[in-house]
Amino acid sequence: VTVTLALLLAGYALWNGERANQALRQARDEWERLAAESTAELRRREEKFRGIFDQSVQLLAVLDTTGNLLEANCVAMSISDVEESELIGKPFWEGPWWAHSEETRQNVRESVEACRNGKLISFETTHLTPTGTERIIDFSMTPVKDPSGDVAFLLPMGQDITERKRAEEAIAKRAEWAQGLQQVGQEIARCAT
Repeated sequence: VTVTLALLLAGYALWNGERANQALRQARDEWERLAAESTAELRRREEKFRGIFDQSVQLLAVLDTTGNLLEANCVAMSISDVEESELIGKPFWEGPWWAHSEETRQNVRESVEACRNGKLISFETTHLTPTGTERIIDFSMTPVKDPSGDVAFLLPMGQDITERKRAEEAIAKRAEWAQGLQQVGQEIARCAT
């Protein structure tokens, strides 16, 4: 009886162990399936973000909270003479966009500090293209906060407003010219009377 009981207990333990192993295999398979789905979803999100980021007409970058460049989009890189990989991890204010002006470089450095403290930054600046052409940029920097409200990273953005500025200057010159003609006409009319 004892031997039979021992054999029955051993058989039950083996059967139970096999069930435990089967449950572990099923759990592992499910975990691998979920991990693969999560990886695929993360890849889709990254591709969507990268597409939006690189296809934007604005100059875009992502900085860590100390002001080091994490990423820059194609538009931002197109007005510099270097590859993004040469700038990753370096302070944003040391980038080629500000090389033409130490004053602007200092302004960007101070803007990073203010943005890190939660302030939205906005100013007009100039950039020089690799060919030396000056472009007028409407620049802003936004602090991006995490769910707990802490600044997680900084998002600098720039829009080339050179053509708009040139058009505004042309309109102002025409208005000045028209006003001058009007004054001449008034002077002629006054002299004629």
